[in-house]
Amino acid sequence: MGNAPMKLFTIPALENFLARLADHVLEKCSSDPLRLADTHIILPTERACLALEKALTCANKGRPLIMPHIKSITGWTQPHGTSTQVVSAPQRHLLLSQLLKEKTGYSWQECFSLATSLMQLLDQCHTEEIPLEKLEALVPEELSGHWQRSLDILRVLSYEWPLRLQELGLEDPLPARAHAFKQQVEEWRKSPPQGFVIAAGLVGSVPSVALFLKEISAFASGEIIFAGLDLELKEEDWQSLPPYHPQYGLKQTLERMDCRREQIQHLPSISLIQNSPFPLSLSPPSSLPWRSRLLKNLFAIQGLHCGSLQQCLQENALESIKLIEAESLQEEARIIALMIREGLNDPDNIIALVTPHRGLSDRVSAELKRWRIVPNDSYGESLFESSQGSFLTLSLNVALHPQNTVAMLGLLKHPLTLLGLHPAECRKMTRRLEMHYLRPLSPFEKLNLWQIEETDLASFCKTFFQAIAPLTAEPASLAEWIRRHRTTLETLAQDVKEEREEKEENRDEEGQEENEEIKQQEQTRLWQGKNGQATFELLQRLEKISPLHQVFTLKEYAFLVSTHLKKIRLTKTYGMHPRVHILGPLEARTLHFDLAILGAMNDAHWSESAQPDPWLSYEMKQHLGLPDESYRVGLMAADWMHLLHSKRVVLTCAQRENGLTMLPSRWLMRLKAILKSNDCISLLNPLEPWKKWAQNLDSLILKDRGQEDGQGNASCSSSSGRPAPRPPVSLRPRKLSVTDVQLWAQDPYALYAKKILKLSPLPPLEKEVTPATFGIVVHRALERYIHNAPAHQTHTHLLEYGRQAFGEMLEHLMIKTLWWPRFVRLCDWFLTEEKRRLPEIMTSWTEVKGHLVVDAPGGPFILTAKADRIDALKEGALEIIDYKTGELPSRKAVLNGEVLQLPLEAAITRYGSWENQNISSCPLKALSYWHLKGGIPPGSVLRFEETEKMAEKALATLEHMILLFDKERTPYRASAQNSNLYDPMARRQEWRNK
Repeated sequence: MGNAPMKLFTIPALENFLARLADHVLEKCSSDPLRLADTHIILPTERACLALEKALTCANKGRPLIMPHIKSITGWTQPHGTSTQVVSAPQRHLLLSQLLKEKTGYSWQECFSLATSLMQLLDQCHTEEIPLEKLEALVPEELSGHWQRSLDILRVLSYEWPLRLQELGLEDPLPARAHAFKQQVEEWRKSPPQGFVIAAGLVGSVPSVALFLKEISAFASGEIIFAGLDLELKEEDWQSLPPYHPQYGLKQTLERMDCRREQIQHLPSISLIQNSPFPLSLSPPSSLPWRSRLLKNLFAIQGLHCGSLQQCLQENALESIKLIEAESLQEEARIIALMIREGLNDPDNIIALVTPHRGLSDRVSAELKRWRIVPNDSYGESLFESSQGSFLTLSLNVALHPQNTVAMLGLLKHPLTLLGLHPAECRKMTRRLEMHYLRPLSPFEKLNLWQIEETDLASFCKTFFQAIAPLTAEPASLAEWIRRHRTTLETLAQDVKEEREEKEENRDEEGQEENEEIKQQEQTRLWQGKNGQATFELLQRLEKISPLHQVFTLKEYAFLVSTHLKKIRLTKTYGMHPRVHILGPLEARTLHFDLAILGAMNDAHWSESAQPDPWLSYEMKQHLGLPDESYRVGLMAADWMHLLHSKRVVLTCAQRENGLTMLPSRWLMRLKAILKSNDCISLLNPLEPWKKWAQNLDSLILKDRGQEDGQGNASCSSSSGRPAPRPPVSLRPRKLSVTDVQLWAQDPYALYAKKILKLSPLPPLEKEVTPATFGIVVHRALERYIHNAPAHQTHTHLLEYGRQAFGEMLEHLMIKTLWWPRFVRLCDWFLTEEKRRLPEIMTSWTEVKGHLVVDAPGGPFILTAKADRIDALKEGALEIIDYKTGELPSRKAVLNGEVLQLPLEAAITRYGSWENQNISSCPLKALSYWHLKGGIPPGSVLRFEETEKMAEKALATLEHMILLFDKERTPYRASAQNSNLYDPMARRQEWRNK
């Protein structure tokens, strides 16, 4: 291969790049089809390589074809035939962390974080082929000590890091790839291929890639084919392109190749193929050339050319380009999913969502599941989020926080956790542990295995904690931690004992040589499948590269494993829809689609604004020779322009994300400004009401599935009204407490859910000390005080009762600093009040039970109550006291009958009976609410002496409710005013505003 005139071509953006390339390759080899076998084609991505294979098959019209050598530019990883190996990502991270540990003495966790940011800087320097020694001259002596400390760490990169790699016979990935490029060029020079060498669709943003392209273009059979290089741009504009311009990357590529734009020509026009793999017709729509002209005008260096712009708009340049601005990210994802589903109605459509926002792509994938559509997602799934990854992190979380009930249940409920049991039996034991022992725990109370009475459940818990025990040992080396972790995981995931014994018998029959290998492969389900194998391989790699004589804590080991689990992403290999793709902008380069949805068109995602660098300032980067951050903006602008040449384009963006207002992409804002100035903004409005369809998507799907009522409405529409169930009278409660009667009056549906459906919320796993908890403690302490005769009790006794009621909670800082001082102030006020009332009181009772029977058409109705306190006064009357640590009801609400608890207790005193006969024989003088808040003031009393009138009114209200609800036509209607625990069942937010 001697030197020859460079053969540089470009394919316009409005043509299908890969289909055009396939036709070109077949035409060049048409005289000798065997030359295809020795032709090398280099493309930007692996996805482009697969797409080109399909394009070649279609271009050859299904006839037998010898495929050329198709390889992505990232396929060159390291030179072959050398003893030097490329350092793997985990080994690189660990080695650099070890150097930082030796240099700084920081903790391993701090060194792991520092190594991550330093590797980014290292890759930037290697990408631009900047010698690491230049880092030394970046920080002058007169600068602050902060920069001098940074320089000490940067010296690890410039001196110690290359030496460490040399000692181990390793090389960084990017320099290794540059050496591989040079080696490949030398091989082609020594043994020229009989076919062609074609590099297509590449942008030489990396110097080593640009040099590789230059070498290829110099070969006699070498060709460089660019994508969308603008040959019509004026020379003065070309020379003054800013870094953020879409053509800047191609301009820099030509400069690094020592080429001029005049040397490039359009790829010769030859017979165009039909039936391409991406059904965008190569005969472009009539509006597409005008669209291309409009986009060039959009990025014009010298400003907009109004005459040209208006002509483009008159020729429908924006035909088939629409814009949808959603209110939230979730709404945007739902709209995109709807458009994908609608686009699939055409059996020839190829649809792609192109977005750099992984959160949006995950949401769209989740929305598509409602139609059982699994997109071909180039992002894949993070190993950290996979079943095996979550299993690893949950086990480490339990070891770090052994008394955290949420972490414990998360691991026990994981599908891989078996503990030697059948899956159903393991879940059953977990449920028993949760319901009987974990949820009833009070705040700050810990699980005590000795308190578990059931033998099988105690054995289950013991097995679980024994499995976790290896991870609770002393700090050890990384290799030792991995062995411990693997032991824990395999014990947790151990299958049923009988099945293991059967496997052992089969292994004995197959011979001793294969025994160990089979045992390792079938030890658990944990390492099976693609995710299991990747997880096992990661732990193996980390074990092999474990630093000698270095000790890690469990927290440091957990941080390291989680970091590398997040870096590994696995793509699916089967089960994906062949016509639905989710791609990043780089993956979509050179591809064409019938429908291209450009998602998350916000400036924070598509423009890749510069992030603060933890090591180098902007001036330092310029001095070092690193490219301007706006250069990456220009690369994404080029991708954006390429995708806008698809047959149909939809731009979507969200106005708010994570509670923040999001700005549209700078290119989108420029396009909207141009159209608005020409009164053409309506051209971007979609014809279909996508936002309305997205809001009603669930009801539309139910209707599509035939779940309709007699009028053809979706069933969910009729069920979205206010709940008003009418159960049979025989199922309606005939016995209620005074607090339940209060709930009945305020929200009948809540009583229906509690007493008829017998539903009650589960106690939370993570309990907080709330005012309700404080109220329980106060009630317990005062009950014990009254029970032990107040006349013989002192302030010290009451404080001791409080300590006993708080229990272990008093050791917590929040209880000690917030709630205990409130209780102390409350005690002072309470004892003062008791001392004032002591001469009037003969005796006191606490937690007194009483009942009242009300005759009704539906049968006797029993009202029950438990009074906090009843005092027998020396004058021969009673006073009922209710302790309140929360807000007191107003006097007006009590007198109007809106608050029923104390008035109903008065009715029980008058017409019913208490369990203590001495109480029932005395008249009632007063009803009192004691506000025991412990604040300033610490307490107050709300007293009522109109007891007879209040009792009569409350009893009349109760009798009226009994008569009303003894009729089956009376519904238990949900209230729109009151809020309680049963709001989710009542779906209050769905119908309250209707």
